[in-house]
Amino acid sequence: MQTLSQDELSFTGGCECLQGYNGTLCENEIDWCASSPCQNGATCNNTLAGPECTCVPFFGGDFCETPLPNCASDLCQNGANCTDFDFTYECDCPLGFNGTNCEVNIDDCENNNCTNGECVDEITSYYCNCSNTGYNGSFCESDIDECSSSPCLNGGTCKNLPGDFKCECIEPYTSTFCDKMDVCFDNPCENGGSCSQNGTDTPICKCSDNYSGTICETFIGPDPNSTNWPLIGGIIAGVVLLVLLIIAVILFINIREQRATAGTYSPSRQEMSGSRVEMDNVLKLPPPERLI
Repeated sequence: MQTLSQDELSFTGGCECLQGYNGTLCENEIDWCASSPCQNGATCNNTLAGPECTCVPFFGGDFCETPLPNCASDLCQNGANCTDFDFTYECDCPLGFNGTNCEVNIDDCENNNCTNGECVDEITSYYCNCSNTGYNGSFCESDIDECSSSPCLNGGTCKNLPGDFKCECIEPYTSTFCDKMDVCFDNPCENGGSCSQNGTDTPICKCSDNYSGTICETFIGPDPNSTNWPLIGGIIAGVVLLVLLIIAVILFINIREQRATAGTYSPSRQEMSGSRVEMDNVLKLPPPERLI
């Protein structure tokens, strides 16, 4: 059995408790902070060994009971010098810092402008990062002539731009440096297929209906299980137009026949209609001849 020191034991009748516990069976953890042992606004942290006090500035001791010189708390940062006064202190900040405790790094980029780059703040200084901007110089103010290194290949023409450049490629070459061939330049896809490169050196063909294969070279015919609605619609429209044309022709012939017989005397029609015929006009004699 382990032998415990007097500091680690708490006698409670029959049980010898470890430090920080009490009760008949040592079931209770002692709350050292219940009696508020920490002074002068300190924070109490309960542990098995006892209370631990976190002191506010200017106080020290196990229970924060002892006033300290103001500069003893190391409040001044970044190598600042501390001057102690009654009930206060003052930090003498080094160059590049300010604030009550010299905790603020002065932004040297605030009043300086990197024309085309990124300003990087340092202590009492700054620098302009011109990386990947197409410019150089202390303030990234000078345009780099990328065409001076002849970056365009395969006969391409280089055009210098502000902060950039552009290669005007000769067909069938393409890409930023004219170093890749446009595999779709001659459109290898057959039977109406469309070509795309998709970042590879191999053409990719999207085939039209009824064709398949790497370059759409294989005729596969229509799907027997599919309904060709455009074809059906075209047939129905054609039948409707044919019927309308036949009707129009019949109407035209009837109208033409009616106009051809208008104003013609027909005995059979006169007999069937039963209308009276004036015989006086039919049998009227001609006027007598006059002798001169």
